[in-house]
Amino acid sequence: MTGAEELQGYELRIPLEERAPVPEGEYFHSDLIGCSVVEQDGTAVGTVTGWKISAAAAAGSKGRDVKGEKELMILSPADLREIDVAGKRIVVQLPEGLKEL
Repeated sequence: MTGAEELQGYELRIPLEERAPVPEGEYFHSDLIGCSVVEQDGTAVGTVTGWKISAAAAAGSKGRDVKGEKELMILSPADLREIDVAGKRIVVQLPEGLKEL
C-alpha cells in the first residue's frame, strides 16, 4: 500500500502494441479520437475530438464530442450504427432534430 501511495498522481502509459484486447463492441477512447462521423446517408457530421464522462454516461451512455460546424455530443449507443476504428469512421443515426439544437 505504501509503495502504491508513492505513485499517486502519476500517469501510467502502455505502448499501443502492448494493450490488452477489448471485448467486441468496446473501444479504447484514444482509438475513436480523429474518427470522422457521418450519417447513414453519408452526410458528414464532424470528427471525434474528445470524450466526456457525464451523469448520462454513468447511467450507461457514453458521450462523444464531435466537432463539425458546431459541437455535438452523441449520448446514446443506440445512435451508433457502425464503428470502423481501422478506417477511422463512425456511422450514426441521429435523433430527429438533434443537429438543429
